Amino acid sequence: MKTLLKLPLFLFLFSGLLAISQEKPIIFASTSDPVTGLSAYSPIVIHTPYKHQTRKKAEYFFTGLRTRNGEKLQVTAIKDVPNPNFKKPKILLHNYITGEVINKGNGKFLKKVTLKSEESGEIYELFINTNIKDELLVPQPFLFEIPGGSIGFN
Repeated sequence: MKTLLKLPLFLFLFSGLLAISQEKPIIFASTSDPVTGLSAYSPIVIHTPYKHQTRKKAEYFFTGLRTRNGEKLQVTAIKDVPNPNFKKPKILLHNYITGEVINKGNGKFLKKVTLKSEESGEIYELFINTNIKDELLVPQPFLFEIPGGSIGFN
């Protein structure tokens, strides 16, 4: 008798967890600044606490990025370039086990991502900073289309 009561209770709780864990697609806001992401002085910020999450967020961002004409963009190259806005922190904090610097300020390097449109062949360059925390914004010359669906803005 007790096992008959436990099974429906378990299924009820499990269905509640499934409803909570469903993720909505991430929608990024469009920037009002015309040079955001197009110059090293105002890069796009893609940041999460862990490197692999940052990589996944960047992949999601670039798969949904389109030109204003709706053309898909393909990543052709990713390079590290010096950050012209780099400010060294006054006090450096080190991980006592690995010796790695924990607080990197706004980062010595930026990622320069070269994108090529699939149809017209135009080449675009975006600058990305993964060291500072800020909102991810879509640059003005581009649109963000939710993979598999509609165009999304905040």
